[in-house]
Amino acid sequence: MKQLVLISALALSISACATTNSDRDKSHSASRVPATQGEAREAASKIAEECGESVEGLAFKYCITRANSNSNTDVLYFLHIGNGNEHQWKQDLSDVQSELAKTSAQPPVVITVSFGPFWLLVEKNKTPKSGLLEVFRDQIMPKMEMLALGRQAQRRLLMGASMGGFNSAALLLKLPPKTFDRVVIACPALLDLSPWASEADTAAFIQRLNVHPKTVENMSKIAKMFVADEKTWKEKVNPLDLIAKRESTPIELPPLLVAGNKDDRNFFEGASIFAQKATERAKGTKAVVNWKSWPGGHCQLDAAATAGFLTAVD
Repeated sequence: MKQLVLISALALSISACATTNSDRDKSHSASRVPATQGEAREAASKIAEECGESVEGLAFKYCITRANSNSNTDVLYFLHIGNGNEHQWKQDLSDVQSELAKTSAQPPVVITVSFGPFWLLVEKNKTPKSGLLEVFRDQIMPKMEMLALGRQAQRRLLMGASMGGFNSAALLLKLPPKTFDRVVIACPALLDLSPWASEADTAAFIQRLNVHPKTVENMSKIAKMFVADEKTWKEKVNPLDLIAKRESTPIELPPLLVAGNKDDRNFFEGASIFAQKATERAKGTKAVVNWKSWPGGHCQLDAAATAGFLTAVD
């Protein structure tokens, strides 16, 4: 798959600057008859994007992407990269959309939301910009599903890339276990370094991974926009800390795909650590954690593998 166009913008900008499935109909099974190549091409040509800037007075931007005449009541929430926007699915992930059309006669309806170029799904704390996790859970999800489907989704899928990967990990760990049926955490913007790390620890981290200092500096700035202090970061926010808590205690997870890029010196380590910890926490459960080390730089995705995972039937 081609590298996301806006990923390069993310790299430049960083260097420079309760609803759950429990109430759903468990007997539902969306149509997943494999499409022929001709049907896939026809489906790809009929993709429609409906966008807006608020729903019932709640200010945010969104896009709903679907195949015309698609009656599927499955929803895929896609969380965009840093410095991205609500149009990213249609603009930069057309390869994944095309692969979804090949593997499913009726691919899921894709919902992308945005609170601006940079945002973290963090529970309410002392910072004014915090609380987006509660907003997403309690308001965004029910409102968007009603707008897109006229009802609650039968199955929910979740995918995020880079900053969206961080936010997807947050939703995975903070929302009830059965909220999402499948989750893709792609090239997550995870650093094994606290935003409040000392100068010595920061310098050692930069030297060890050869990370650009501005990347670390600006990742720290973004985190501090939404999190008040290091205690809150470690105990309630950072996915690497949350997944490592009580490592001997199994955690209920949906089928999970975590992917990193081998040439991504900034975030490959964080992605691999998250996948390793998730695998350890899933031992003794039915959860399956898939770790993929894809070639290339930051967020060069494998479209076929991504679509195949999302449309698999459990």
